[in-house]
Amino acid sequence: MKPSIILCGLTALLLGNGCLPLNPSSSTPFIHKKAKHMQTPNPMIQEILATRSFMPPSEYLDVAHIVNKYIPIGSSKEEVKQLLKNMNQDYIFEHRIIYTGYKGNMPPLAPNPGISIRLIFDEKNEKLALIIANYYFRQ
Repeated sequence: MKPSIILCGLTALLLGNGCLPLNPSSSTPFIHKKAKHMQTPNPMIQEILATRSFMPPSEYLDVAHIVNKYIPIGSSKEEVKQLLKNMNQDYIFEHRIIYTGYKGNMPPLAPNPGISIRLIFDEKNEKLALIIANYYFRQ
């Protein structure tokens, strides 16, 4: 196959996905089409994302100590829900566990950051008893 055919096909693919600007002389910086609509992560998520720029997909980093700075152990269930709401952080509450996190939205084939957070409450007094938070990359 001729290199020019491959190059033309690749260019068409990138233009169609919005990865390349239609006007090459444009001063607009490279921004993936989907990235324009991404919500800016809250300060807790930003701090977690700043801990590492990359790690192999099979590894993860325990970031419960960072979550604990923003959502202290011993907080009531209602306090935690309010803290998450104030941070504009979506969550799911099931039984005595709040699930929340972050999924990066990177271009295809790029490593995507992800954060998984579980906030586990004590059954008796409904206070936050345990934070399990992991930062990882997936492809």
